[in-house]
Amino acid sequence: MRIRTQFIITILLFGIILVVIAASAIITHQKLEKASQQENLAANIAQGASELSYLSNDYLIYRESQQLSRWQLRFASFSNEVTSLNVEKPEQQVLIRNIRANEQRLKQVFDSVVSAIGGPSQNRSTALDLAFLQVSWSRMAVQSQGLVSDASRLSQLLHQQMDQLTGTRTVLMYVMVGLFGALLLASYMLTYRRILKSIATLQAGAAVIGSGNLDFIIEGKRNDEIGDLSHVLNQMTINLKTVTASKADLEREVVERKRAEEALLETHERAVWLSRFPDQNPNPIIRASADGTVLYCNPASAKLHGWTCEVGQLLQNELLPLLGRAMAEGKEVQEDLLLAGRFYVVWIAPFPEERYANIYGRDITERKRAEEALRQSEQRLSRAQEIAHLGSWELDLINNRLTWSDEVYRIFGLQPQEFGATYEAFLEAVHPDDRAAVDAAYSGSVREGRDAYEIEHRMIRKSTGEIRIVHERCEHIRNASGRIIRSIGMVHDITERKQAEEGLRQRTFDLQRLTETLEQRVQERTVDLEKANEALRNLSSRLMSVQEDERKRIAGELHDTIGSCLSGVKFKIENVLQQVGKAPTVVGESLSTIIPVIQEGIEECRRMQQDLRPSMLDDLGLLPTLSWFCRRYQTIYTGIKIDLEQTLEESDIPNSLKIVIYRVTQEGMNNIAKHSKADLVHLSLRKMESSIELSIEDNGAGFNPQTIKQRLGLMNMRERTELSGGTFEVKSTIGKGTTIRTEWTI
Repeated sequence: MRIRTQFIITILLFGIILVVIAASAIITHQKLEKASQQENLAANIAQGASELSYLSNDYLIYRESQQLSRWQLRFASFSNEVTSLNVEKPEQQVLIRNIRANEQRLKQVFDSVVSAIGGPSQNRSTALDLAFLQVSWSRMAVQSQGLVSDASRLSQLLHQQMDQLTGTRTVLMYVMVGLFGALLLASYMLTYRRILKSIATLQAGAAVIGSGNLDFIIEGKRNDEIGDLSHVLNQMTINLKTVTASKADLEREVVERKRAEEALLETHERAVWLSRFPDQNPNPIIRASADGTVLYCNPASAKLHGWTCEVGQLLQNELLPLLGRAMAEGKEVQEDLLLAGRFYVVWIAPFPEERYANIYGRDITERKRAEEALRQSEQRLSRAQEIAHLGSWELDLINNRLTWSDEVYRIFGLQPQEFGATYEAFLEAVHPDDRAAVDAAYSGSVREGRDAYEIEHRMIRKSTGEIRIVHERCEHIRNASGRIIRSIGMVHDITERKQAEEGLRQRTFDLQRLTETLEQRVQERTVDLEKANEALRNLSSRLMSVQEDERKRIAGELHDTIGSCLSGVKFKIENVLQQVGKAPTVVGESLSTIIPVIQEGIEECRRMQQDLRPSMLDDLGLLPTLSWFCRRYQTIYTGIKIDLEQTLEESDIPNSLKIVIYRVTQEGMNNIAKHSKADLVHLSLRKMESSIELSIEDNGAGFNPQTIKQRLGLMNMRERTELSGGTFEVKSTIGKGTTIRTEWTI
């Protein structure tokens, strides 16, 4: 794959994944904020329901307009909070519908009370007002308790949703950090292993080739831009080797060309000499008049390819312009002509006074082909150097003569005529801050007799003032006596590579800083979440404590008010019945029918009191309360037998755990009655070495704990246990019953 394509694909892929994760994180954060707002609303609603209960009690007792106004203002705020509830999950929506229904019923009950009372302080002491007061208080208490229960449950569900969203957001943050690490690794793999390493290999190979080793082949394993450049350099080396095996061969060829030119002059002289004997000359010789009519042609002119000659006829068209110019100028002219696919050097010697000219030709096709091949090879070499930003130079130390390749001129931003062709002129192009180091490297290598040196330095382009960075390698050539007489160097423009390395270092640094920032934010957020969780746990514990205190207060109120009131009414009616017993009347019979109703109300009041907070728990302790609870449970659910095991003393149980153990037992036994279809329950409360264990085991239908994790009863039991410092465990198998085990360290 091409480097550019791979880089674009990597960036696009990373960008798409990053956008998706960022969008997910934003959406999750928005959902978390919404859940937090809804949880606060639910908590406010629970608190508002309690406040409305207290305000309604005050109004029922005192019936003053001030209490009525306070209740109405608080209910308006409470109603707005209920209206603002907006959730998505079905279970939460069910709770909201219950809250709104209880809100309306509470308003209806209170409005009916206000309408029935009709005014403040009217006949407070009458029996009718007292009964009405008790019934109204009970109805509003039921609605308020329902609101508090539903709002608290909604708050718990929203809190769980917040925990899930917080976990999701944390996972997304870690994924984002991992992606940044992956991008860093991918950038390292792409830049170092594929680009920088390949460039270093290419640079080393180019230096070897530049030193004159034309047999060296640069390995190009990858099908990318660097591989293409390797192939170009290898092809350039092959072509260069075809023309000349090495630089020494090139120099030898130049000498040979000079000798060839000298030989050509000699040949020309020989041709002139042979022209005296045209019939014996192997090259074409023609004499033509000024108008181009052939006066004479030797045998060779009729035999050589590309020449046509016949006495009395005009010269071939290619020769006529050259003849006309020679006659016009009155001097010898020479030109290379292509005749029928072959090259000939043609020169014409005019004799204006005699009105004729002698035409001589020589076949130079092979020489032309060699020159063209050399020119193309030099062009390919120049192009390869341009692609690789790789130039070469040579310094003749004897004559202090410096020559550069075309690419060196391009790198340094100079024209050939602007270059002084000396070592000092080269130093002028080097950046002023690097001149001393470059001069020291070159002069030191010559002075110390080293064969080569390498250095990186800056240079300034004269045309634009741009600063470029180059890598330079030089090798010295010695004469037979070992003296350095010539230096050959390679100049490689590595500005883009250096910029890429700097950019990579900067991106690496930025990614590292970003990673550290993200890690720090994650740690800070984790600490904040831990503090928030601890605060929520403390709040839940306090809420449960307040709830138990409220249940205890309500149970006492039931016993002291409604229970006492009903008992007093029953006692009075029984006295009246005793007085009229000797003379039964219609009133007596009516009163007799009220007695069972009142007795049922007394029993219901006692049941409610015991469910809210059994008084014997505070008076007698947990162990007798559990025994009473089991007897009462078997009386209600006659098909379930309870095997109670208590192997500890009352003094072994801390006071703070007594109500917790009772509530867990109560909830667990209620679940068995509702769902298990069991007929035997083993209830065990015992003391271990340093702990207290409560175990509830039934032989019912069982269930799959993985699919019924969110059952309200189990959640309440777990929450109570864990908030009190205990551990909660549920084991169940379908068809094999259920075991609930809790344990507290003491």
